[in-house]
Order: sequence, then structure tokens, then C-alpha cells
Amino acid sequence: MRHNIATYAGLTLAMILFSATTSHAWLYFHKPAFKGQVFDAETRQPLEGVAVEVVYYKRTFGLGPESGTVPFDVREAVTDKNGMFYVSAYTTVISPNAISSFVKILFYKPGYGGDYYFGDFTSHVGMTGDDRERFFSEDFRKEQNLLVDPNQGKVGSNTEWHKIVFGIIRLPRAKTREERWNESSVDIYREFRHKTPVLNKLLMEEYKYLGIK
Repeated sequence: MRHNIATYAGLTLAMILFSATTSHAWLYFHKPAFKGQVFDAETRQPLEGVAVEVVYYKRTFGLGPESGTVPFDVREAVTDKNGMFYVSAYTTVISPNAISSFVKILFYKPGYGGDYYFGDFTSHVGMTGDDRERFFSEDFRKEQNLLVDPNQGKVGSNTEWHKIVFGIIRLPRAKTREERWNESSVDIYREFRHKTPVLNKLLMEEYKYLGIK
């Protein structure tokens, strides 16, 4: 019996260690550190005080409301006077019926739009989840051609090769009250609000400006 338990434990440990080398790992969730620099899309000046929210997702298998791809944790950063932010690498253990999935990186500052532009694009472009992670995790300011969709959401849109400077983004301004109202709807799931103090503070300031109770 002891031999069987030891064998089972050894096999389980081996599976965990093996899964650590795969992108969709069993019991193991890992994402690299993320770094970037945020600019005003119009002035091209660095933006200080932007809330940066990294939302981590996992894919759960089974029945019930918890199955599917769901967020399970959040980390927050804020840009400095040079528009720079940094979020350290993240590693944790997840449930046996789940595998690691993608991350979302959200940016919020009152008076600005939630979408962000890569490189010299003047509107939001489509990029695969893996490339988005690479964009913020590989060599900062590295230049590389990536497949992006410059007309995402439009009829006839298609992916094209474009040179992208890693880690550099620009936030568009929300110029009307309606635009600011729409952007204030950005929110992290309520169960994670205790982990997003900067975002909470900025949203409260914006709600006061917009007269939202």
C-alpha cells in the first residue's frame, strides 16, 4: 500500500513538473512579468497615474456556472511620471480540472479611453492573446513584425504584418461627457475590487465628476 501511495505521489509530482514547461499547464499557472510605457495619444507625452489592471484567466472543465474560461485573480500597478509600469511574474497552483488561459491588461485614467493603440496606429487594432502577452513581457522597446488586424470589427478586415515597438502604447482621450460616461463602466469583477485600490479611487473621482451616485 505504501508503495502504491509513493508511486502515485511520484507520478503526480512528475506531471506537475512536466506541466510547468507547457503553455497550458495542469495544476500550474504561470505568466511572465509585464512592463510597458503609456503615452497620451495626442500630445505623445508620458501619462502618469494610469491604473493598470492585469486580469488572469483560467479555463475550467466540468458542469455548472464555474465551467468555461473565467477570471480568477487580478494584479494592479500604476504608471509613474514617465508613464512606466511593471507587474511582476505570477505563478500559482490551480484546480485539477482547470488549465491556464489568457490575461487581459486594462488601462484606466479619467478623461481617457479604455482601448489603447499599439505603435503608430491611430485606432485600436486586433492582436492575438499570445502576442499581447509577448508585447508586454518580452524585451522592452524591441521592434518586431507581428500580425495585427488594423480594422478590427469592420467588414473586410484582415490581418497584416506591421512593425510593432514592444511595450509602447498610447491612450486616446475621451473628449465628450458621453465618452467619459461610457469609459467609466470599466470595472473589475466585484470579488476582486479589494485588489484594485487605484482603480477604485479613480472611478470614484470620475463618478463624482459625472454626477453618478
